[in-house]
Amino acid sequence: MDMDNQQSQEYEDSKRREILTNASIYILQDKLNVSSAIQAAEQLFAAQEEAENDPNLSCVTGEGVIVFLDSSLKSPIFKGDERQRYAVYCKLCEAEQLLPKA
Repeated sequence: MDMDNQQSQEYEDSKRREILTNASIYILQDKLNVSSAIQAAEQLFAAQEEAENDPNLSCVTGEGVIVFLDSSLKSPIFKGDERQRYAVYCKLCEAEQLLPKA
C-alpha cells in the first residue's frame, strides 16, 4: 500500500472511530437503537466537516483547536460510566471490523 492510500485509510478508520464513539454515547444517553445512533453520528460528523471550512460556523483557537460556534455541532459528552460507553464502542468497532482506540 503506498503512502497516500495508507494515510487515506488511516483517516477513514479514524473518522469511523469518532463516529462510533459518538454513536455509543447516543445509544447510552439518548437510548437510540444502533442504526439510528450511527446515522445521527454520521450526520454530526458531516456537519462538523462542513463547518470546519466556514468561518461563520467555526474558529480555530491559538492552540489549533477547532471551536464550533453552533452548539448543535458539538460532539456529545457522556455523563455516565465510561467503562460502559467504551464497551458499547468496542462492540460497534467489532461489528465493523475496526480495532478500537482508547
